Amino acid sequence: MPQKFYPNSVVCTLSRQNMCITNISLRLFFLVLLTIFKSQADSSACERKEKLLAILDLAKESISKAKHLQPACFKESKDISSNSSECGAKEKVSAYLDVAKNLIEEAKESYSTCDETGKFTKVELLHNKPIDCSEILENGENKSGEYIIWPRHRIFNGTQLKVYCDMDTDGGGWTMIQRRGNFSNKIDFYRDWNDYKYGFGNISEEFWLGNNNIFALTNQGDYTVRFDMKNAKNEYRYASYSSFRIDDESAGYMLHFDKYSGTAGDGIRDVANMKFSTKDRSNLRSYGKPCTTTKGGGWWYNYCGYSNPNGIYAPEAAESKKNMNWHPWTKYGPLLEMEIKIRAEK
Repeated sequence: MPQKFYPNSVVCTLSRQNMCITNISLRLFFLVLLTIFKSQADSSACERKEKLLAILDLAKESISKAKHLQPACFKESKDISSNSSECGAKEKVSAYLDVAKNLIEEAKESYSTCDETGKFTKVELLHNKPIDCSEILENGENKSGEYIIWPRHRIFNGTQLKVYCDMDTDGGGWTMIQRRGNFSNKIDFYRDWNDYKYGFGNISEEFWLGNNNIFALTNQGDYTVRFDMKNAKNEYRYASYSSFRIDDESAGYMLHFDKYSGTAGDGIRDVANMKFSTKDRSNLRSYGKPCTTTKGGGWWYNYCGYSNPNGIYAPEAAESKKNMNWHPWTKYGPLLEMEIKIRAEK
């Protein structure tokens, strides 16, 4: 029987299915681009440019949606890294999507656009490698979502970091460092030191960005921190603090901030200059058992404190010290949502 020929891009073994689907999708996308180039040959140069920029935006949005649909792979141990494992395959698919998204961004950065006279003008970015979401906003990106930044700090050494940018709250430009809410994949925040050090969760849903990353971000300039929250009745309030930063790991990620403003009340005044604590490392003053046990999460605690942004998510629960709460507003009553974000002070 004669052998049938299949192109390499279509031959997909079961173990490589996700990766092949991604490769085929990207090839189809570029074929669409070539088709549009050809079909628009009789349009003016400026019209073609504008249409292609719109297509690049659509492609970027489609990739973001594909990443959101890609099942997350949470490793409970650090040794799950085999290329043949399901985790390895999912991570490769996610990496390819990131590469495609970055290539689209680079294409847009070097693209010419048209001014009102119909002449081409070079798009010049204010920040080629933005260090946070405020610089991404200054580059003209005003839609909330995932972005790549390059923190200007020694621990990054020129490498990049994926973050979620809030471009809607109070003028935008906020780099999210924590988020809690009613998402489909619930994240346990009662974790050990290394989890809080490196970060965990889904950057587009519930997550902690990681104390190492927060240290690097808040020590590359002056930053404001903002806590946005909703209670079980869907009422919204916020708290903001100037001059927010944390020290490095050798100092226990000690917390520093200055003046409070907002509508939720000063919920963290008692933990200024406190070190971070987790279930396996207690860096706090307490009366008896560790506060992480009493509070059910990792945080900057002082005699177990009052507010508990990383406590247990239980919006229907009765009052409890383990609830995710903001004490001046909810006492020990549970919160429905919590977001912690930082923005450079200008």
